[in-house]
Amino acid sequence: MAGTYKATAKQVKLIFALGHSLAMDDEDIHGLAYNIAHVESIRSMTRREAGRMIDILKDRAGQKTGSEATSPNRATQAQRGKIFALTREMGWSDQPERLRGYLRRVCGVEDVRFLTPQQAGKVIDGLKAMQAGGRAERRREA
Repeated sequence: MAGTYKATAKQVKLIFALGHSLAMDDEDIHGLAYNIAHVESIRSMTRREAGRMIDILKDRAGQKTGSEATSPNRATQAQRGKIFALTREMGWSDQPERLRGYLRRVCGVEDVRFLTPQQAGKVIDGLKAMQAGGRAERRREA
């Protein structure tokens, strides 16, 4: 069956290397894998799911991804990195749906890669305001 090929050993190693470079422990890495592919093990991901996870981790690390758009009207790597840093500080790292929902509500897109520089600035300002107002902490406790 097409698309059911398991992740390669190289992909698995890269996922853990990228995760550890972002100060994620194995539990965080597996949590992200579960959010992406609903699997308990990185090795049980498909190649496509592993590639998506690698792209997400590379994007968080500020590296170019394989599927990254080359349009000059996209948010900079620094802006994307700042967005991910803020969401990590707010405790959203293990809940990517929260960021997607916020992006959808504020900018009408579901992925940081599709933000314009102006939209990225708006998102960064909004996340900073939420962080300063303590909204993230209240939501985490609820």
